[in-house]
Amino acid sequence: MFSENILRKKTLILVPVAVILFAILPSCSNRQTNEWLLSSHRQRNIHLGAILPKTSLLTTQRMYFKRMQDATENINKNKYYDFNFTKNYRIAQGPWLMMHLSASPLEILTTLCSQLLTKDVITIIYLTNSEVYGTNAASVQYLLQLTGYLGIPVISWNVDNVGLEQLIALDKKNNSQAFQSCLLIINI
Repeated sequence: MFSENILRKKTLILVPVAVILFAILPSCSNRQTNEWLLSSHRQRNIHLGAILPKTSLLTTQRMYFKRMQDATENINKNKYYDFNFTKNYRIAQGPWLMMHLSASPLEILTTLCSQLLTKDVITIIYLTNSEVYGTNAASVQYLLQLTGYLGIPVISWNVDNVGLEQLIALDKKNNSQAFQSCLLIINI
């Protein structure tokens, strides 16, 4: 009789505690707790797209991708400069693509729509290594106009027509405002 009474009291105490624990524990799993605790301190990934000159040499392709990877890692780790935005944002490896220097408008449009815009890139790096000057000015201008219509800033190096970039990207203040607006859009 005495042991039954103690067993009932223990049961009356254990049942509500067990119910409370089973109600709380699923919401306190490590994944959810860590996300909740770190949500204000977590870095958001931003994707940086790159269009690099297409080459058939695998060593050159690897060199391009290695340099892009090293540059993004150096920025993320604040290796050479202390950037304030790296406290909140991390540059993730975005779509780094190879494209012919004299690409057709359809190829440029397909590359932008199917490979870059689907990854939500915030800016595009466009590099050329053309040794024959004047061969790709139309394709570069088409790419820059399309990205301008879409509101995506382009950081470009086009050896054969320096005036083209200066015409499209008027000044550094405009470029920095575009980059800041991209970061603000991502933060929403």
